[in-house]
Amino acid sequence: MFSYTFPVFIIVIPLLMIYRILGLYNTLLGLAIAHLAYTVPVSTLLIRSYMLNMPKELEDAALVDGATRMQVLIRIVLPLSLPAIATAFVFAFTLSWGDLLFSVILISSPEIYTVPIAIQFFLWGGEIVDPGGLAALTLFVGIVPVILYGFMQRYIIQGLLRGALKYG
Repeated sequence: MFSYTFPVFIIVIPLLMIYRILGLYNTLLGLAIAHLAYTVPVSTLLIRSYMLNMPKELEDAALVDGATRMQVLIRIVLPLSLPAIATAFVFAFTLSWGDLLFSVILISSPEIYTVPIAIQFFLWGGEIVDPGGLAALTLFVGIVPVILYGFMQRYIIQGLLRGALKYG
C-alpha cells in the first residue's frame, strides 16, 4: 500500500533491475506479476472492508440450520460479496488494460507487445501513419471494457439480489 503514495514511475526502475536478475524481463508473466503487485493490495482492502460489514448473523443462521462452513461460504458469503469482488476486478482490469508504463519498460519483444504499445506504432512523430489500423485498434480498445462492464453489471445486481434470498 505504501507504493500508492508515490508515482508509479518511481518503482519501475528497481522493478526492472529485479526482473532482469530473476529472468522475468520481457515476459508476459513478469508483466502480469507487476500488475498484480500493483492492484492486489487495494483490491484486498476493498474486499476486506466489504466483508467486515457483512452481517455475521446470516452465517450463524446458516450454521444453526445445519450448513457446513463450505456451504456457508458458497451459498451465502460469495453471493453477498460478489459486488465487492466485481468492483475489485473492474478496478484491476481498468488499471491494467490501459497501462503503458509497465508495458513499455518491461516488454521489448514485438511478439508480446500489449495493446497500448501497439497503439504507439500507429502514431509516428505526431502523425497518424495508418488511420484505418488506428481506428480499428481504438475501437477494440474501447469496446472490450464496455462489454466487460456490461457483463459485470449484471452479476453485481444478481449478487445483491441473491444475498437477499434464502437458499434451500
